[in-house]
Amino acid sequence: MAANRPSAAELTEAVNEFLSDELIDTVQRADLKFKLRIAINILGMVQRELQLGDNNVTREKTVLQTLLKTDESSLDALNNECSSRIQRGEFDNGFAELCAALEQPVLDKLSVDNPRYSTFKALTAAPQSD
Repeated sequence: MAANRPSAAELTEAVNEFLSDELIDTVQRADLKFKLRIAINILGMVQRELQLGDNNVTREKTVLQTLLKTDESSLDALNNECSSRIQRGEFDNGFAELCAALEQPVLDKLSVDNPRYSTFKALTAAPQSD
């Protein structure tokens, strides 16, 4: 069955473009302009979540299942178990391995939250060739 058009991602993109390209410059009140910027940022997050969310969740589950050596499928349960093990000190001797394993899920979350963060951009930039 064909997907309905426009998609949720396309709809949020259209609203975001309208707010940021046409409406924001017409708003004079500082408090409303501030709230409008917040709304634009939220729409951007929703749009990125719609585009990237399923892949990010799948990748995070796989990373946590591998790290925790479990077949648990609930992302909430996996994150709770990982947090509990960190609090109990179970990764103290493998801290570098833990950080390496969790780096991609953290970057995936930043790709939704705000891909303009300078640290995110630095960590995801393609290496420069000489």
